[in-house]
Order: sequence, then C-alpha cells, then structure tokens
Amino acid sequence: MVILGRLGRALGGSRCALIAGLPLIPGTAGAATALVFFASWPDDSGPVQFVVGLGTGLLVWALLSVVCFRGFANPRTSDSASFEDLRVRFTSVCARRDALGERPPDPGGSLRVADAHIAYIRRVVTSPDQEAGTTSWLSGWGYISLWRRLHRVEEGMLQFAPPDALVDAAIRDHGRLGGSTIEGRARYLSLLEEYLDPPQAAQASNHDRRLAAEAVIATPAGRSLLREVRFLLDSYRDDRFAQLVHRRNLVFVTMVFTGITTYGVLGLAVVREVEKSQLAAGLAYYLIGAVIGLFSELYYTARTSRGFVHDYGLAFVRLGTTPLLSGIAAVGGVALAHVGGASAAATPTVASMFELSPSGIVVAALFGLTPGLLLDRLRQQTEQYKEEIANSGIASERDSSERPVVGDHAAGSGLVPTAAPTAPPRETTATDGSVMAGASSTVERQPDG
Repeated sequence: MVILGRLGRALGGSRCALIAGLPLIPGTAGAATALVFFASWPDDSGPVQFVVGLGTGLLVWALLSVVCFRGFANPRTSDSASFEDLRVRFTSVCARRDALGERPPDPGGSLRVADAHIAYIRRVVTSPDQEAGTTSWLSGWGYISLWRRLHRVEEGMLQFAPPDALVDAAIRDHGRLGGSTIEGRARYLSLLEEYLDPPQAAQASNHDRRLAAEAVIATPAGRSLLREVRFLLDSYRDDRFAQLVHRRNLVFVTMVFTGITTYGVLGLAVVREVEKSQLAAGLAYYLIGAVIGLFSELYYTARTSRGFVHDYGLAFVRLGTTPLLSGIAAVGGVALAHVGGASAAATPTVASMFELSPSGIVVAALFGLTPGLLLDRLRQQTEQYKEEIANSGIASERDSSERPVVGDHAAGSGLVPTAAPTAPPRETTATDGSVMAGASSTVERQPDG
C-alpha cells in the first residue's frame, strides 16, 4: 500500500507538472517547427517539417514541465506564500486550543467542529508530501479550502476566549466591518458599538468602561454576535479570494488555447510551404506586438500597484497571456491595414501582406496595444476584489476614527473616538492579502484578525 501510495503521488505530480507546463507548448513547438522549417530539415517537405517540429517541441515541453513544475503538486511548494502564512496562523490557533485543555464545556459543539478542522489542517501542514499529487493545489482551490477551515476554527474559538480578548476582537472586527461593503454592516456596527460602550457605563472612567464592556460582551449573546460578525467578515474575504482564483484559472485556460491556436496558424503556414521570407516577416510582426503588449502590461501593473494582496498568481498568468494576444493582434492588424490600404485595381496577396517594412512595423506596434482594452474589464474586477480585501482588513490608511477604542486608549466621552489617535497602530502586510495592525498589546497580531 505504501508503494502504491508513492506511485500514485508520483503520477499525480507528473500530471500536475504537465498541466502547469501547458503554456510552454506553443513556445517549444513553435520554436522547434520554425527552426526545422528555416533549416529545411530533414527535407523540404512542409508536412514532414511540421511533424518533426511538433514532436520535438512536445518532447522538450514534457521534459521541462516534469523537471520545473513538479512542485505545483505539493501544497508546500505550489503556493509557498499562502502555505507559510497559513502555517503561522495554524500554529497560533493550535496554541490557543491547547490552552483550553482536553475537555472544556462545549454545549454547542463548537469545539468538536473546530477539532475536526484542526485535524485536517494539521495533516496538510505537517505532512504536505502525503497530500501531494492532486490538482487542487495547482488550481488554488486547496488553499481556499484550508483558509475556510481555519476561519471556522477561529470563529469557534471565540466561544471560549477570555473577556479582554473578546473586546479586542470586537475592536478589530468593528474596523474591518467598517471598511467592507457587506450588506447590512451598519446594523452590525451599531450592535458592536453598543457592546463596546454600554450605556450603563457612560459616565464611568475609562477603566470602568473597559470592565463593563468585557462583562457585557462575554455574555452568550455577545459571543454569538462576535461569531456572526467574524463569520461575515471571513466569508466576505474568502469569497473574494475565491474569485481571484477563479479568474486566474480562466485566464490560464485562455492562455493555453490561445497559444495552441497561434501555433496552429504557424503549422498551417509550414504545411502549405509558404516562402521563408513571408514566414519570417509574420514572426517578426508577431514578436513586435508581443513585446509591446508585454511592456504595456508591465507599465499598467507598476502604475496601479497599491500595497500587496495575494492574488494566487493571477498577475503572472495575465502577464503571460497579454503577449500572446498582442502578437495575434499585431499580425492581424498588419493584414487589415494592407487590405484596407490596397487600391481597387490591386488585389492584396499573402506575399504582399507579409513583407517586412517600416510601415508594417509601426502598425504591428500599434495593434500590439489593443489587447489591453480587452483585458481592462478583467483588470478592473481584479483591482476591485483586491481593494475590498484590503479594506476589510485592519489598515491604518482607513480613517482611525472608524475604529472603536476602549479602556485607557479611549478618546472623548465614548468608546468610538471622534479624533484619530496620535500614534496609529503598527502594521505589516500578510501574504494572504490582509493587513495586520495591533489593536491591543495583549492580542497577538494575525493576518485576518
């Protein structure tokens, strides 16, 4: 059974590696086919050159994929940033769970559910090699599932948190909720403020108000409210990370099929045995458009980058797709410009279309920018999800007056200050896209609060 398990993981790793390397097929097969064509090897027959080039390209693709991309089958190496961030969070959760002991009172069953999730996450975190071989890590859905499980554990642990930790959690979640676009958040904000600033302690000192807030929020109703708010926030963020993964996978599939289609056009030209000068001109126009598209995407990424939100590789996949689309647009633009500029008496031919010229280079460069217009909608949706994820974390760039402060940190007469504190909380950025800030010195900083 052990041997069969290892064999299954090895085969699964090779399958994941080949899937991850699919975008290499157009490059390896295209380069091999072009070299065979221009070298007229093994003979001048176009179909033979196409078969030799395709076979060589596929062989190189398989070798490169297995050597370079086997790590995508392992949860530890497929997305190491998300895995390491989750492992740190999981260590903290396990420490808090161990502090509760073996059999604490659990009338609602929250701890049993949490323990079941902890057992699954521990198996993945401590023995990632045993979980390798599935495409869930390559697709990103395995990490989304792990984060959802970890969030359910953290929500269940609120049922057993001490009162001072509950108040700190309410402070953080109030700030996160205020920055989100969750429907009905105003109602939850109002309820949290009632628990953080009890009316019966309105005239008390800051210390007494803190104690009153701890007493109120530690009731079953207060804990239930905190768990509900935390569930809303975690689900809100998990859904947006899932949307990023979904779009990453769609763009990946688009890149693969676009590349294969492009290679099909090259293969058709080789089989039809077009003139070498024509194919060279077509490849030149394609490369010009691809380079222009690549620099355009790099410029857009640099111009719109505001902070860091982990997108599970969406930016890299989009960066690989843009040159493919730009190259196709460049070749098509040159052909359209030639047809549109031809006189009524002259019939445009393939030979005249694909003749390298300064005007053709300019047209190819201009049309290489057009795929950016097609990707604008994807970019806007991606940036919107990233902004919503960032705003639902505890970020100092949001107005600090939206965050309630209790106890010795209170300002004014209530627990929700009207002026920003003089020393904003220190923040760091987590690899899962959340921003960490200290709400209290007694609370451990965590990526998702």
